[in-house]
This record gives sequence, C-alpha cells and structure tokens, in this order.
Amino acid sequence: MKKGIFDWFTFYSLARKRSFFAVAAVVVGFALLAGLSYTILDTSVTVSSTISLVNNLQTDGSLQAEKDKNDISESIARNSVALIQSDNVLKQAMDLSKITKSVSDFSKGVKVSRVDESNVIEITVTYNDPTRAANAANNLAQVACEEIQRRNTSPPVTATVLDRADTPSSKGKLISAVKKGFFGGVLGLICFLAVIFFLSIKDYTIRNFRLFCKTAKVDLLGILPAGQRPTSRQISESIRNVRAAFRAQIGDGKRVLLCSVDVQEGRAVVASGLANALADSGNKVLLIDADMRTSHIRSRLRVDSVYGLADVLLGKCSIADAIVPSTDYLDVICAATTYVEKPSDLLDCPVTLEMLEILSRRYDYILIDAPSVNSYGDAAALANKCDCSILVARYGKTRVDAALDALTVLKNTSARMLGIVANDVPSQYLPKQSSAKDDE
Repeated sequence: MKKGIFDWFTFYSLARKRSFFAVAAVVVGFALLAGLSYTILDTSVTVSSTISLVNNLQTDGSLQAEKDKNDISESIARNSVALIQSDNVLKQAMDLSKITKSVSDFSKGVKVSRVDESNVIEITVTYNDPTRAANAANNLAQVACEEIQRRNTSPPVTATVLDRADTPSSKGKLISAVKKGFFGGVLGLICFLAVIFFLSIKDYTIRNFRLFCKTAKVDLLGILPAGQRPTSRQISESIRNVRAAFRAQIGDGKRVLLCSVDVQEGRAVVASGLANALADSGNKVLLIDADMRTSHIRSRLRVDSVYGLADVLLGKCSIADAIVPSTDYLDVICAATTYVEKPSDLLDCPVTLEMLEILSRRYDYILIDAPSVNSYGDAAALANKCDCSILVARYGKTRVDAALDALTVLKNTSARMLGIVANDVPSQYLPKQSSAKDDE
C-alpha cells in the first residue's frame, strides 16, 4: 500500500498523456535500427554458385559396371568438396577476386556442400562486399572446376559451372534495412511503455482515488476537476456533489474540520467552496480560518477584519468582534492578525472548545480550515474539538504513505472521519469517480 496505488487505467492515462514521446520512441527506434542495419549490421552478404560433375568412365552397360561407376562418382564428389575447401584452391580464388584477407579468415565465410547427395556441388560465400562476394563465388567455382578436371583424369571427369552468383542489388539491402527498422520501431514503443510502467509503479502519489479510498477504507466525498478556476461552473458543480455527500453523512454534527495531507493541496478551495454551497442552500454557516501561518481564506472570500481567531483565543476581543459577514448566510472568522508563536498550543487550549460550543448554538454548520495534518499539530488539536473531519488530497501530489499517516492521525482523534475530497483530478477520472448527486 505504501508503495503506491497502481492500476492499468492510470498506466494508460500516463501513456496517452505522453503520446508525443511514444511517437518519438517509434521514430528513433526505426531510424536507429534501419540505419545500423544498412550501414553496419547488414554489410555482409551471402551468394552462391553451383558446379556439376560428370564421370566420363565408359562401361559395358552391365549392372555391376554401372554400380562401380556410381561408386567412383560418389568418391569423386566427396573428394571434390574437400578439394574446393583446400587452402590452395581458396587462395587462387582470392587472388582472382582481389581479396586481401588471410585464407583462414576467408574460409570461415565459405561453405561447400553437395546438393541432395548428388553430383551437383553448391559453393556459398559470405563477404562484406557484395561485388567481391559474387566474384569470389564465381572464381572459386571456376578454379574448382579446373582443379577437379586436372586431378581426375582416370577416369576423366567433366566439371562445369552450373549456376553463377549474381551481385546482390542495393534494393534488397534497403528492403532488409526497412524490415529491421519496423522491428526497431516496435522495440522503441516497447521501451517507451516499459518506462511508463516503471514510472507508474514507482509513482507513490495518489492517481486513483477510488482505489485508494477502497483500500484505506474511507469514503470518497467528491472530486474537483483539474485546470479550472475556483469560480468555474465545473468546480461549482463538484462542490455541490461534495455538499450532497457531506449532508448524507454528517448526521447531527455541526463542527467540521477541513484539513489537507500536506501544503498546497487545495484545502482553502474546498473549505470556502463548501461553505458557500451550504450557505446558498439556506444554512447558517460559519467558516473559521484556523491556519495562523499561511492564511488563504481572507483573500479567497475577500473579507477583512481588525480581529482574528488568535485575538479571540487570547482574550483581546469578543467572538462577535471577530466575525465578518461574507454573504447573507455565511460568516467568517479570519486567522491571526498578529504573529502567534505557538499556534498548536493556542488551538489546543480549553478556550477554543468554549468558543466552538457557543458558536454551535448560533450556526447550522461550523467549518474550520486547518493547516495540513502532516506538517503541524494544529489539525489534530482542533479535531478533538470537532464532530467530524474531512481530508483534502491532490491528484499527482499527495503521496500514498503521507495520506495514510494523515488518516491515522485523524482517526485517532474524537472527530469522525467523513471522507476524502480529491482535488485537481484530470477530466478522464471524473465520470468514473464522481458519484455524489446534488441535493437540490
């Protein structure tokens, strides 16, 4: 579980998102292997020529005489194979073909064999120059015929070149290179998919919230789409879905803690959006900004006040002095207006609980925007004074192990865990993961 949540749809999404690199891998693989094949890998060519042996021994036509003639022909053919592979014959053919390498090296590319155990001998030559390969095969066949006839005079043997080797055309080499290029393209695509697969299994961030929530045994309250402004219609619809799931699960609870796993995961967007959505449906809502380090609610809702939450808890002002109206049904208490040395200790004091109990009698819902769970102890301190909690996580940023740690912290408090709100989720996940219906 701590090594990440992997599924094939995530793998497909990552591969599709990087399709340009897939095309590049195919092109590079094709060009690389085709180029290597044409210039280096396929420089050696193989050609062949054949010679025919005829035993000119005269017989009386009897069966025994014909049998003896066949036995002699068999012996001549076997000896001829060995003769063609001898250093002397090979050296003559090399000199005629202007091949300068050693006889032993050249002989490695020469293969001599009888065709179907007949008196036809095939000479195959493999060399890195098509023209010289064909010349060598033909010259070797010609020299072999001369040597066979010179050495076999009793009975006389006629050796003739049956088929001559042709110089391979560059077109065939090009076709071979193109075929290997296609293989290189497939290999490049496989390498691309292997890299994506490796990145997928090594990606420890949450990319499938349904699977994560199922594994962590926590509800998915809703998702917010990526690439949208907080005031966009899609975000508003998503927040309404969160509101529907929120109402279905909160029961008699009023005080709700909203916190994120880590920083910059969209907690303030969810808190302000949910507060507005509840207020729009006629509920009296109070949104408390409890992040005394990096407050975002003040600028997001465009509210300002002389006093803040810290001033109330420190006794510098009354609760009423710190409350600022945002809309007809939504009020806001901003965070600290002055520096607070130890926010966690201040939020954990009994005064905080007294304040929340007083406010609970005035409002239908109190939403508390708290700092990230894994960064500070503020969220845990506030959770023990709330009825329930909501955790915000961000697609592709929130790590699985960090989310599990945050859930453990919240579940060990007195607040009931309502679920997770997924933020910044790509559009392809929305139809599958968005299930909450609006309650309007």
